[in-house]
Amino acid sequence: MIGMRRLGQAGFACAIPALALLVPHSASAAVSPTVNAIHPADTSGSPDPSAVVPPGAKFVSYHGVRVTVPASWPVIDLQLHPSTCVRLDRAAVYLGSPGASSTCPAHAVGRADTIWLRPATTGQKAPLTPQVRTGGALAAQVVVDSAGHDKQAQFTAQGVELDATWGTDSSSIDRVVATAVSSSESSTATLPAPSPAATAPVPGGTASAAAQAMSAVAPSVVTGGTTFTGMGFDTCAAPSISTMRAWLQSPYRAAGVYIGGSMRACGDGNLSASWVAQVNAMGWRLIPIYVGPQAPCVNGSGMATISGAAASAQGTANADDAVSRARYFGMGPGTPLYYDMEGYNASTSCSRTVTTFISAWTSELHRLGYRSGAYGSPGSLMTDMARLSGSAGFASPDNIWFANWNGQKTVSGQSGYPGFPDSAWANHQRLHQYLGNIFQSWGGAGVSIDVNYLDGGVAGTPTPGSTPAGTPLGVFSPGDFTGDANADIVGVNRAGDMYLYRGNGTGGFTGAGTQIGKGWGMFSKVFSPGDYTGDHKSDIIGITPAGDMYLYHGNGTGGFTGPGTKIGRGWTIF
Repeated sequence: MIGMRRLGQAGFACAIPALALLVPHSASAAVSPTVNAIHPADTSGSPDPSAVVPPGAKFVSYHGVRVTVPASWPVIDLQLHPSTCVRLDRAAVYLGSPGASSTCPAHAVGRADTIWLRPATTGQKAPLTPQVRTGGALAAQVVVDSAGHDKQAQFTAQGVELDATWGTDSSSIDRVVATAVSSSESSTATLPAPSPAATAPVPGGTASAAAQAMSAVAPSVVTGGTTFTGMGFDTCAAPSISTMRAWLQSPYRAAGVYIGGSMRACGDGNLSASWVAQVNAMGWRLIPIYVGPQAPCVNGSGMATISGAAASAQGTANADDAVSRARYFGMGPGTPLYYDMEGYNASTSCSRTVTTFISAWTSELHRLGYRSGAYGSPGSLMTDMARLSGSAGFASPDNIWFANWNGQKTVSGQSGYPGFPDSAWANHQRLHQYLGNIFQSWGGAGVSIDVNYLDGGVAGTPTPGSTPAGTPLGVFSPGDFTGDANADIVGVNRAGDMYLYRGNGTGGFTGAGTQIGKGWGMFSKVFSPGDYTGDHKSDIIGITPAGDMYLYHGNGTGGFTGPGTKIGRGWTIF
């Protein structure tokens, strides 16, 4: 089709006047957001003395563009409040660009009608010449992502971009876009100096769909998936590069980031192909998360839900959109993409709708060369999928990620959920979110996170100075580790499990190996210096990919006296 570019199977891009976009896009659940307004800027004045503000509305101007929005929507100046999280699940108007470190929650799901006016992305080449209209409408280059409930309009002459999201349908934000006119009023927020999109990510909100349509797919900086065993965190919005660097002092080496979806409550923020490349080079592994429509029986309100009659088609469409988003962020084929399915009250019909959706999601990802993952509750999604796993007609995800905040740093032993046995997805295919909604600070940078233990698929390309997850850390002798005067052998396998083999003093062993630890996959090197503490007991040392050194005191009987202690940093130079 001349003059159009497909966004997966979910959207299109073309240069048309803003007034032309008045076709609503429906979903199946209403959104009734509760708004806690930050002190709004004064936007009640009209830029045109002859203009009359419609009842129940107000004018908002930003650098030559004026729109009319509902009077109840708070207007948030991100220059005055740079740490404000751009929330897409609360009706609001955002102006300008936020700071690099927004105070976003660990987890949020849902979508509301929002408008965000900000500087247009520069350095992009439009595929068509904008059409200019008179009579008050502004020429705009517009992209609609129906699957993502997102619309962007770039007002080229004014250098302003309008990002809009919707909850139930797009009629409300369509009406706002249709009111766009030129304004002579000084802007509410100060316009920052533009920077090329190739070197600067678009802060906050959903990454510009206009930019996605106007530029080539980002070169793959993550060429596929890998298996990672160790600790990870997830949060609503991608932390800044400086925060990710500071968090190399943490025990985490994997980070969950939301890449798209109609129920995504926090936008891209710092997330970009450049961000992915930089954190991957640091040694981070990523868990790409996509959150779209939810189960018809979801435990929560304000979320669009899957249609029972169209579950398969919706699963396919959301997979297409997820792959489009992954490609935009430089995540190439082989990358596992995790669908966030919030907890629900399982029933025969609801469970059938959900599993049909997930099966279609998986099949389409496989067709496009990506791996499939699914996040959910062990009592609903995991149980429903485990029941069907291996059966004809159900395409099972390659990896599962279950949320059970029991504080157990393990991917097994979920005895409270007999329908979700340890034997399901047992071949390094599991992630466990075991703590939620906590605030932690490492290296002076604080983030609200959920905490995970992983032994499954993640996005990441091994980099120099780091050990790829799933690589054995080797076999070594700590000397006499058990106190019987005989030398022993220790080995660490691909899963990060540590085993002790007791020497018999005559060139053999006293029996089979005994597991004495797990989670050692967080280290790139593990070895024993012998007795390092002067207590006549052998110790073990681990060095992380970031170069942090940890000492584990041996107890003289084949174990440890407690958790490791950090004793150094910067050991990557060796």
